Amino acid sequence: MLQLFLPPYCSGLDPAEHLRNALRGDGFANHALADLDTVEHALADGLQALDAEPSRTRCMTGPKRMISMALNAILREHLFKVQAA
Repeated sequence: MLQLFLPPYCSGLDPAEHLRNALRGDGFANHALADLDTVEHALADGLQALDAEPSRTRCMTGPKRMISMALNAILREHLFKVQAA
């Protein structure tokens, strides 16, 4: 068993951050939204699009992604220690 020491907040390991980035990129990027109603509609459309593609959502939030990112963080930390020595 390997004990992982992660920072108190690690956005790369927070599934909500990946969903937020997908919503921003798909529904809000390069758009000038006129009012709050337009923002709400864009958000609803983005959420429906994510709901319609469960495999995409699973890729962003599933355990395989979280484990992979944790292992990458460990590898980077190890390489940083080796380079510093």
